[in-house]
Amino acid sequence: MKSLQRLIITTLAAALILTTAGCVELFQLLNPINGLPRLGTGSSKLQRFDSPEQLLDFFKIQAQQRLQSNRRFGGILQFDALAGAAPEATNDAAAGDGASGEDFTSTNLQENNVDEADVFKSDGQYFYIARGQTLEIIDVRNPASPVAGGSLALDEGIRAIYLRGDRVLVLAPTFRDFEWNIDIATSMIYPPYYQGSDLVLYDVDVSDRGNPTITRRIELDGNLVTSRLTGDRLVLVLSIVPELPTTLPEILALELDDILPVALIDGAERDLVDWADYYRPGRPDGVYMTAVVALDADDLTSEVSSTAIVGEASTVYSSTEALYVSDAEYDPNDNYRETTTLHKFRYDENGAANYVATGSVPGRLLNQFSLGEHERRLNLATHIPAQFSPILIDEPFGGVGIAVADAPVATAQNFDSSVARNAVFTLVENGDTLDVAGSVDGIAPGERLYSARFMGERGFLVTFRQIDPFFTVDLSEADNPRIRGELKIPGYSDYLHPFGDNLVIGVGRAVQINQFGGAVPTSVQLSLFDVSDLDDPTLVQQIQVGGQGSYADVSYDTKAFAFLASEGLLGLPVYLNDGFAFEFEAADFARFDGILAYRVTESGFEALGQMPNVVSGDFGFRNWCRAAFIGQQVYAISDFGVTTADVSAMDQSVSVRID
Repeated sequence: MKSLQRLIITTLAAALILTTAGCVELFQLLNPINGLPRLGTGSSKLQRFDSPEQLLDFFKIQAQQRLQSNRRFGGILQFDALAGAAPEATNDAAAGDGASGEDFTSTNLQENNVDEADVFKSDGQYFYIARGQTLEIIDVRNPASPVAGGSLALDEGIRAIYLRGDRVLVLAPTFRDFEWNIDIATSMIYPPYYQGSDLVLYDVDVSDRGNPTITRRIELDGNLVTSRLTGDRLVLVLSIVPELPTTLPEILALELDDILPVALIDGAERDLVDWADYYRPGRPDGVYMTAVVALDADDLTSEVSSTAIVGEASTVYSSTEALYVSDAEYDPNDNYRETTTLHKFRYDENGAANYVATGSVPGRLLNQFSLGEHERRLNLATHIPAQFSPILIDEPFGGVGIAVADAPVATAQNFDSSVARNAVFTLVENGDTLDVAGSVDGIAPGERLYSARFMGERGFLVTFRQIDPFFTVDLSEADNPRIRGELKIPGYSDYLHPFGDNLVIGVGRAVQINQFGGAVPTSVQLSLFDVSDLDDPTLVQQIQVGGQGSYADVSYDTKAFAFLASEGLLGLPVYLNDGFAFEFEAADFARFDGILAYRVTESGFEALGQMPNVVSGDFGFRNWCRAAFIGQQVYAISDFGVTTADVSAMDQSVSVRID
């Protein structure tokens, strides 16, 4: 009550200093105007604004309501290491032809023909490495003897890069000058989202590998959520936090130019998104904006399309035909969302990403691999928290009921909504909605979703509590997805990778059950599943490496996985430990930091050896690590250098350090 009294007093005091017109506008702000609903009401479906004035009014209302609720933080974005879902066929880490005509690996892609930015790229002849504010080039034309090449220092730290022939496209975030305070950050996990974030794009000519040069620099308002390079289009998803005032007089004085993001190209400023291409949910979702911008990859100054949602983005997935953007994990009032809303942007013949439809499902996505498109329908897996009861008749579920899994026996139960569970949904575009065509719910009650992968008409899930149930899902009928098989094995896999048509590689952790009955992760664990019979998946082999405290980088960064399917070569950056050391001695604590190499066949894993990273300092510091192959040559790449060896003699490695 005292808070309400203070709010009323503050509001009246502000109103007294306004003009008569200002008083009328204040009254309008305190009530829905121009057909705009209040925060938390209405549908999640997106709709355009009718006029620039309505767009401005929307932000004024949201700013005023935020002032009333005294909200200090925005929602936390689930950052993904960078969105996408599984390919319909096996994707083998962008294999190509190297200097000697041998296959090579570059970025571990999640969908064929949809490139993703990373800190490392390879064309089979040169390595391109993002190291702080410097682009480094390593000559690997002689695969067994890498040589440091040219480098290019930039003004900003490099987030990631794309390789396009003799050009490298650099994505570098920057932050405007600001005074630090706890209201600035809208995310408490890396990378944080700040007011005043910009994205700088560099177009770098690397035709002379010894002397790379900048040919173009452009700057866009917003923090990079993720990006994709598909066809000839660079698609950027940007999160924009408008710098809204915190007093009523300042809110009333706002102009649209004070709010909307801009792009700085060749010294000229222009709107990043035209006002007519902004969409709002029928149910307002705060003041943050998500812009989807498609640029001509051959001319970054040429904008193909731009669209913005007034709302926060989280997981993003792109196929060759469409881009899907999910809402953030937290709503504007910092409540953990119990549903996932997805907005679909279809690519037209020019590569422009145009908004077409919205849909919602119960539960939360795990990561980008929780999504996969097949024949224009979207398959997705969610974890549904306890005590969630979805509405099965009306929007947003498209009027389709939720089916309970009928096989195998472990999931054939009438699930209790007071128990957490998992589900798979198939969404189809129907006008401007994504409707649930079919679903299977009640999967692994009481367990959490640890990994998912969709491969055309098949899906694979791993849940975990104390053992690792590996589920196979039949998605051949959009209106009738079904659990076909289940395999219970020790430990869990938190990354799944297809190998051919009938094998799936799992990477995760082994576990031990402690004295209290809890499961404690220990070693790195590799599993090979045979899924030729969906009704009866089998474990071909499972191996463990390292002790407690060990991990594979791919468990946290899906780019840290190199697989050359033509040779069956697997490279995994890992940190292996013999077990936690209570005496702080580096020799006891950190046993190995580098990559493990295996040859994978239908019979299992053949260990080829291990090779250390180039690291810095006494404690072996490195920011990231990648593995790569050129033919039979294996590489460990870090931001401090490259180590290489023939897979038949990994103990005879050579290194080049980046100074």
